[in-house]
Amino acid sequence: MKKLIAIFLAMVLMLCAVGCQSPINSESDTNSEGITNSEDTSNSESNMNFEIDENLESDIIKAYIAYLGPAWDLSEDELSIDSYGTYSDCTVGYINGPFVYLAVISAEKVGPYIFSYGNSQKMLAYKDGQFKSMTEAYKLDWLDKDAVAQIFEKHKHAHPFLYD
Repeated sequence: MKKLIAIFLAMVLMLCAVGCQSPINSESDTNSEGITNSEDTSNSESNMNFEIDENLESDIIKAYIAYLGPAWDLSEDELSIDSYGTYSDCTVGYINGPFVYLAVISAEKVGPYIFSYGNSQKMLAYKDGQFKSMTEAYKLDWLDKDAVAQIFEKHKHAHPFLYD
């Protein structure tokens, strides 16, 4: 029985170690062809603004620290945002920090698009001091179909291995 417990704990430790992630720099990754639906959004990348203003980034990070609560004891310097753009006052992206995520392929359906993730971390939408999942943001009309299409294209470009 002790051997089984030791093996189980070793497997959990390995999954935790594999689940650690650092932000991916999408500009250095290669692009993949095609999208999962029939719409052509190939020119949408030129219309996207992925940079976010320093004040907005600071506001989002402060709101995220408050969202997590004092138990995490995080500082602003420990967090960064991998932005996928701002659409109608809704900023979408990953918030990166000293977190461990399960190394499991997962998916999220947002409108007609299916986003694939390489671990349990999913993109968040931020608007007016609140965080929502991409699915919730779409249902609340924070994001329209065109915005989701643009975010999807950038995500595919940054993570082509998830869509092959």
